Amino acid sequence: MPAKGAIHVYYANGTSLANETDITQPSTITVSTGNPETVSLAISNFTGTAIGHSLMPRESILMSVVLSYGLVRTSQQSADYPRNYTITLSAEAWTQPSYTGTGVSSTGSGFFTAYAKVLGDGSVVRPRLTLV
Repeated sequence: MPAKGAIHVYYANGTSLANETDITQPSTITVSTGNPETVSLAISNFTGTAIGHSLMPRESILMSVVLSYGLVRTSQQSADYPRNYTITLSAEAWTQPSYTGTGVSSTGSGFFTAYAKVLGDGSVVRPRLTLV
């Protein structure tokens, strides 16, 4: 099972994660090990989280996922970088607890870029990820 400690959920209504309320509940997070990998979050009732109430209009949450990019026992060329990877995002929400009431869904896309950091003689590449 992938590490869930690298996934956090925040009540995100400020200007910095340092000021946000962490509402992470590991039992509500699932991670698939398939290809593509999928991170899912299900919060059936916000009153059971650290914020203690339902989301109000214009309030939001932020899911933060730390990615690792393993190149163990592979050969990479620095000329192959940067590499862009597309991600797909989807969200569903309901007006009542436990996934009832009126529902709404949305999808979007984004990408992250892996940059190369060349070590030693240039034959070893250690990527650095930037999520956009």
